[in-house]
Amino acid sequence: MNNYKNYFLLFITLTVCIFVTEIILSKLKLKFPNHDLLYKSYSKKELDKSQKFRHQNHGGNCVKRRFVKKMQWHPRFGYNDINLNIECVNNLFRSNTINIIFFGGSAMANYETPNYLTSIEYYMFGNSEKYRSINLAEGGSRLSNELAQFIEYVPKLKRKPDYAIFFDGYNEFQGVRYNGNPEDDFYWTASVSRRIHHPIFFIIDKLIEKSFIAKLIFYNIFQYNSARMVSNEVKKEDIIKAAEDYILRKKVTKILCKEFEIECIFAIQPAFILTKNIESNSDKQIFDWHEKNFPNDRKIYEIGYNHIFSNDKEAFNLTNIFDNHSELYFDYVHSNKKGSKLIAIELLNILKNKMN
Repeated sequence: MNNYKNYFLLFITLTVCIFVTEIILSKLKLKFPNHDLLYKSYSKKELDKSQKFRHQNHGGNCVKRRFVKKMQWHPRFGYNDINLNIECVNNLFRSNTINIIFFGGSAMANYETPNYLTSIEYYMFGNSEKYRSINLAEGGSRLSNELAQFIEYVPKLKRKPDYAIFFDGYNEFQGVRYNGNPEDDFYWTASVSRRIHHPIFFIIDKLIEKSFIAKLIFYNIFQYNSARMVSNEVKKEDIIKAAEDYILRKKVTKILCKEFEIECIFAIQPAFILTKNIESNSDKQIFDWHEKNFPNDRKIYEIGYNHIFSNDKEAFNLTNIFDNHSELYFDYVHSNKKGSKLIAIELLNILKNKMN
């Protein structure tokens, strides 16, 4: 009986020790800044979540976001958080309006907006009846995903858009950041590939991800190769391959744009690690977190972006538009309304130049 009692006490002691250690490690972990600080300049109306997520002229009634964090997969283009009502878009796009489709990753999806008032589209067009748009951006999407989206949706529209704007860059290199194939996207690399081909390892990856102690033991002692671990060393040739994939998909997309008589605009977005002269406390917190968790990112984006611009003279370079703007980044890619407005100004200038 005493042996059982001792075993029970040992079990309780170990459980308490593990629990306390998890709490301590979670407190010691570098974290992003308090997002409330970056919302401090918003008006009460801009923070009102009872308002529409997007204005009706910008597809607010046609594109429904699920805001679900668990995996949602479309069989033809991958991660899919939106429901698109094609008939609604057919009624939205008219012959006397300028009709636009936005494509991109989470920076273009702009989930950080409490409502439409601080969205990129609203900063571009406001309440103007001259412009109609829909935003098909998906978190984690790269141009290869967007090309598949284009093929999936555009042929179904009775009235084709006049313009398609692709806002990309950051997600083009997610494969190499996570030890994956340079031509694969984030969700396939970090989750879906193992979920399909190696489900046991997928479950192990998820369990390890939930525990600081498990990460220390499996990653540092057993050298376990999780699909959610970042690369210790990234080869230059892999970065170049990822950049080349963007250039290739852009060429194919342009062929389709010409076929459907759509003016397509391709812009490369800012990356936090390359943004200059941002020195607020929140920016420093993100920088410290970034250097600890993604030490190769400066190398990846310097080489990758330079390769794109050296070999593709038509992609618009918006990588420096956040320079000298502190307290703008929520994390290493997403921004508050100040960032949305800067993006909107640049994209609208490009659009107007194309129209002229």
